[in-house]
Amino acid sequence: MWHSNGAPYYLARQIRRMGSSLLVSKSAENIRELVQISRLLSQLCGRYHTAMRSSIDGLPLFHKQELDGIKGTLAVCEREMEKLHLAAACAEEMLADAYEALRVEPPLRPYTIVADADQGQPHHLVENGKK
Repeated sequence: MWHSNGAPYYLARQIRRMGSSLLVSKSAENIRELVQISRLLSQLCGRYHTAMRSSIDGLPLFHKQELDGIKGTLAVCEREMEKLHLAAACAEEMLADAYEALRVEPPLRPYTIVADADQGQPHHLVENGKK
């Protein structure tokens, strides 16, 4: 059964995955878009738990109007996530330009921002935004 754990739970998982620091995670908790996504998903979780259930498989049942509202809320979350990806990609490119101009070797990062439109390059072959 789904539970909305909130941003701190998922940030802790990403710290372990990406090797980030707790300090960075604490700062990220206050990013407006992340707070908005967490708040909206918490509301959807409430709808999920109060919904009527199917007698066959126990899954929640929603009327079309409510389902349309849920889809709209998820679309808002998608837009908020898109803003976060856009900001991260922008910061990565600005830093790459600075490292290049200053002739300083950029640090190795366990992550990079990639898009499906990145010249058909498989995502796992992109290192620090370089191809």
